[in-house]
Amino acid sequence: MAGVSREALLQAFTLRRDNRNEEAEAAFRALLAAEPGHPDVLHGMSLVAQASGRLPEAIGWARQAVLASPLQPGLHYTLGVMLDESGDPEGARLAFSEATRLKPDFLQAWNNLGLALESLVAG
Repeated sequence: MAGVSREALLQAFTLRRDNRNEEAEAAFRALLAAEPGHPDVLHGMSLVAQASGRLPEAIGWARQAVLASPLQPGLHYTLGVMLDESGDPEGARLAFSEATRLKPDFLQAWNNLGLALESLVAG
């Protein structure tokens, strides 16, 4: 991960947090050019796409992030949130289940897992 500086990554996430999505996307794309498979950069791209209303693209980036770093529970959680938002409760259930398996004290993932299961039972 020598191609991505922590400072540049934090700056990109700060731009995203501040809803400066075009600037954040440009920053994440520059980081992707330096290191294409960096899971945190892929995660950032997913968040920018989601915030920009491009949910299918966001899910694609989130899936790439999970593949790049499958042991990070937060990446599974983000994917689950996006799948739930897209109307895929089974996909969300699987993602939240993996997040809780990797981090048993991940309370928000447990909560969202319950909501996904509730959707599956009701639907």
